Amino acid sequence: MSYLQIIIMLLCLIQSVLASDLKKDSLELRLENLSNHEKVDTALSLANMNIDDSPEKAIEYCIRALELATRLNYKHGEGLAAFYLGKCYLKSDKFDEALKYNNVALQIFEERDNDTMMAQTEIEAGLINFMKPNIEQAVGHFSRAKDLYSQQNDSVGISVAFYNLGRCYRKTSRLDLAMENSLKSLSFHEQNNHNALNIISIIYAINKDMDKALEYQEMALKIREKLELKDEIIGSLNNLGLISIRSNKLDKGLEYLLRSAKIAEDLGKKSQLNRTLNNIGFLYGDYFNDHENALKYYKKSLKVSKEINDKFESSNTYINIGILQSKLRVYDSALFNFEKGLNLAKEIKANEFIKNAYISISQHYERAGDYRLALDNYKSFMAIKDSIFNKESENKITEMQIKYESEKKEKENEIYRLQIEKHNLQKNRLYLGLILFFLIVIVIYFRYIMKSKSNKLLMKEIQEREKIEDALRAANDDLNAFSYSVSHDLRAPLRAIDGFSKMILESHSSEIDPEVQRLLHLIPENVKKMNTLISDLLSFSKIGRKNANLTKIDMSNMVNSICNELVPEAEKGKIQLNVMQLPHSYGDPSLIHQVWINLISNAIKYSSGKPISIIHIGIQENAKEQIYFVRDNGVGFDMKYANQLFKVFQRLHNEKEFEGTGVGLAIVHKIIQKHGGKIWVEAEKNKGATFYFTIPIIK
Repeated sequence: MSYLQIIIMLLCLIQSVLASDLKKDSLELRLENLSNHEKVDTALSLANMNIDDSPEKAIEYCIRALELATRLNYKHGEGLAAFYLGKCYLKSDKFDEALKYNNVALQIFEERDNDTMMAQTEIEAGLINFMKPNIEQAVGHFSRAKDLYSQQNDSVGISVAFYNLGRCYRKTSRLDLAMENSLKSLSFHEQNNHNALNIISIIYAINKDMDKALEYQEMALKIREKLELKDEIIGSLNNLGLISIRSNKLDKGLEYLLRSAKIAEDLGKKSQLNRTLNNIGFLYGDYFNDHENALKYYKKSLKVSKEINDKFESSNTYINIGILQSKLRVYDSALFNFEKGLNLAKEIKANEFIKNAYISISQHYERAGDYRLALDNYKSFMAIKDSIFNKESENKITEMQIKYESEKKEKENEIYRLQIEKHNLQKNRLYLGLILFFLIVIVIYFRYIMKSKSNKLLMKEIQEREKIEDALRAANDDLNAFSYSVSHDLRAPLRAIDGFSKMILESHSSEIDPEVQRLLHLIPENVKKMNTLISDLLSFSKIGRKNANLTKIDMSNMVNSICNELVPEAEKGKIQLNVMQLPHSYGDPSLIHQVWINLISNAIKYSSGKPISIIHIGIQENAKEQIYFVRDNGVGFDMKYANQLFKVFQRLHNEKEFEGTGVGLAIVHKIIQKHGGKIWVEAEKNKGATFYFTIPIIK
């Protein structure tokens, strides 16, 4: 290309930008001199022109148009303003706001029987739910859009709807349906249909056909670069990076991913940047064994995920971090991240990530030497794997691709094919009917056989589980009885030891060597400690046998009363207690009282070395449970020892530093378990600790 051609191209580009800006300026100047209805339409035109480059400015025009249209009862303008507001907020990753205005637009267009705008609004509603992500609702919106476009014979609209259905099924790992809808999208509108090509490429990559995946993704990228679709170019570069990695072209893969990340960052596309950062972390961790860089990119990805509430990528990132930490044998942190990733994946029904989480957890337990849990998680992995992708779905995807290619050829030879079909139609129908009949008989027979076997295995498993539960219950009863007996039987000899030592001191103190006197004085102190230990053990034993009698508890009153008991008036200047307003709860008052006493007294004890002890007591609520917490600024501890805290006689600090028997937190743990809740701790050495416990909400 000559310098003259380059200069001409630049001049044309500048002219088009100036023309666009002049058009916007012209409309803004006209806005104040128009009638009210024309003002609404002009404001909406300005909004539409600014959606891609300046969503905030577009929102201002939309709100202006919406307020004026509502005042004039101009329903069409009101609906369009709400529709464009939904698009603007979607561009800004504000999905709840987008959904609110999209619902307003849907209602208005439905009342006015405007099928054209109804179809477009259903597509936008599907995109919003896809990003939240709420895949089931997204599928419903795209399906309704497809039906509306079908009624209007709009092949481009039908193609868009099928493409988005393919995206939804890809995200939930229903790969046969993803391929089916993507091919339908291509069949309705093949020219420049880069989106469908992209989905088909991803499915081939999952099916490990990297040559096909590369072919379709390069076709998609070529179209996107030709149309200058920067958002879509980011996605194609990201996908080409992953395909290159799986083809063992690691440097090429890294080059694609870094290009994708730079474009996404420059354009402020956080959702796409998030996905690319996660993939770069995956490449560094799994292929380059550069754990430091891997963790750096994963943390960047998590930060972006939190900013845009992207649960899909958060789930994937937590699982990847868990894999990395498991390899480094940081087992507790790895398991924590696996569980966070798995829970998020289950919440958004991302089967691919659920599968990855289970196999990673299985491998994690295998490294840790817990083969039973490794096997349990491997079974879960196999179950989800079979539901996502088995030989049947692989064959179906191959069949659909063959069908699509053959349909293209059939269009060229349609007349000849129709003549052949006319001669053989009746014969084929007969054969097909017979084949279907025998297939149905075979399927019914095998289902009956499999169901019978399944029922037998299920009954056997239930019986074995009941035996195990009975044995466990009996062992627990024996353990509680033993603890109770030991606690009582030890008190008598202790009293005797205490009494005899005091008698010796009183009767023969003048005759005894000073060192012996010192040792005799230590006996009552140690007897007292032993009595405290026995009392705690007895309390632990009693809780094991006591049933929780659930009644309504005024938590605020209970906690404030305990705080007044534990903090003498003279020490209130040194201890700062911050207690939130706590809602009522349901539980056993005496047991919950014991929980609060143990946790608050521990917070006071372990923060006593600070100039001012600062203790926060509060609650976090969700739909299923109340999450209470006690936070202090005390000595804290290393989190790798956190699991030991709730076991009997386990202490993390020397008795000379902080007195105690190591039974208090075990009692708390058992009480919370009796209430159907959970207890855990978060801490950092010399920076304090936060104990959390949950109580289920009873409606």
